[in-house]
Amino acid sequence: MLLTPSDGTDAVMLSAETAAGNFPVQSVRTMAKIINSAETLKPASLRKPIKFSQEASGRTSQALCKAAGYCAKEIKTEKVGVFTESGLMARRLSSFRSGLQTFALTTSKRARNQLALIWGVTPFYQKAPETTEILLKKGEKTLLENEVVENGETIVMMAGRLSGLGLSSSVVVWTIGEDTPRR
Repeated sequence: MLLTPSDGTDAVMLSAETAAGNFPVQSVRTMAKIINSAETLKPASLRKPIKFSQEASGRTSQALCKAAGYCAKEIKTEKVGVFTESGLMARRLSSFRSGLQTFALTTSKRARNQLALIWGVTPFYQKAPETTEILLKKGEKTLLENEVVENGETIVMMAGRLSGLGLSSSVVVWTIGEDTPRR
């Protein structure tokens, strides 16, 4: 973006400018305009339906994200819990820009930190569980403690490849507070 200072000096590129640069006031004003403009969009206008008519990619992760999006629409929820070690599933779900509230549950602090920068994703760290049943209960407890879900609320839970756990590559309709289904 070109910035033309009011003092009559030559225009400069704002993309490399900071508040500590040569034009701090103009830089902050311009960035404030951009932010204010972007934040006037209502969340509903950012939502778009997941496009099921796209050409198949052959990726399991893509199929799971589409299934989770469709499932969330059918059960009338906007919340999806994603068990992920690397963060891939949460990033893939975010890329649809569907408006789903995505809660990434990861055993990696690095993945949690990276996911904090991803659109529509709220990441949470939790210790690695021993079994699928414990994984689901820990995930539920994490979501309840962070007040992003309530008891009795039905959400979608999904998982990519999880080392040694039976929930890998799945989408589950989950009601918070109910007993864990036996596998």
